[in-house]
Amino acid sequence: MKYSIPFYYTTISRIKSKAQILEYVAFYFIIGLILLFTYTKVEITTLMLWFIGFVGMISIYEIGYLRNDFVTIKKEKSPKLRCSITERENIINSFKGIVLLKYLYTLMVVTILYLLEVDLKYFIICLVLIEATYLIHNNLRSKITYITFFLLTVLRYFTPFTLISNINLKSVLISVIFLIAIPRMYDKLNSKLKRKYKSTEPIKKIYRFRTVYYFVVFLFILILGLREYLIITLYLLIYRTIIYLRKK
Repeated sequence: MKYSIPFYYTTISRIKSKAQILEYVAFYFIIGLILLFTYTKVEITTLMLWFIGFVGMISIYEIGYLRNDFVTIKKEKSPKLRCSITERENIINSFKGIVLLKYLYTLMVVTILYLLEVDLKYFIICLVLIEATYLIHNNLRSKITYITFFLLTVLRYFTPFTLISNINLKSVLISVIFLIAIPRMYDKLNSKLKRKYKSTEPIKKIYRFRTVYYFVVFLFILILGLREYLIITLYLLIYRTIIYLRKK
């Protein structure tokens, strides 16, 4: 049952094109590596823990995707279909089994980490928060979804780092909130305007805002001497500036 494999559903529903794949690599995995090298001493075990944490997290996270795309969607007037008709039929026919296997994958990850004597308390708390937040997100279609979207963005990036004992979690959390989650909230608000008014102007504003936002944050960091946030901010500033110039 390939749809239960961690990260598989993401690839067929959220990052289908080459551009989206590059975006995901640049904006998740490379950011993850930069945060690791900035806030802890990186060894092979550190990278392995982060990756295992990602597998456990994405298994739970994709259950939220599935419920959104196959359950919540029934309540929407103009639903967005995330995958092909064939894929949808296959998933609908095996929906409960796919969800169950995803829970089992996460349980397997937690069991392996427990046997390796890894401190799991923050990791488990984050997994529970993802599940609870997604339940609210998928069942209450109102302005509260902006809050749940923000929390889910923070948890998606932050959760794998909780398995690393010698990392500065406070600095990671601050980086995730101010450098990832807040700009993503602006993206979401403008994407909604694009769908409502059928205009490309909100998307242009997103590209411009990202560049200006990271430039302002970068200046703020230089002025206050917050060196620990310098590399990740500079990376995001350069990356978003390149995207803005290409889309302009």
